[in-house]
Amino acid sequence: MQLQLLGVVAGPAGKGLALLAVGNAPPRAYAVGAGLGDGQVLQSVSVRGVKIGKTVQGEATLELSLPKPTGA
Repeated sequence: MQLQLLGVVAGPAGKGLALLAVGNAPPRAYAVGAGLGDGQVLQSVSVRGVKIGKTVQGEATLELSLPKPTGA
């Protein structure tokens, strides 16, 4: 499954939303706990990235990060 992280809205304690493009589908917002396909769920959202795994409480199988901002 191809995933691209395009943005995050981080909340308290790993909660929040992630803007993800999954496969060839258009990007959409996913909340923590939402299924992403292939038995994977969005586990947590941080200020610059997300963790993905088979269950919300389980071990992360993938971590995606946004690129660091350039310039100011």
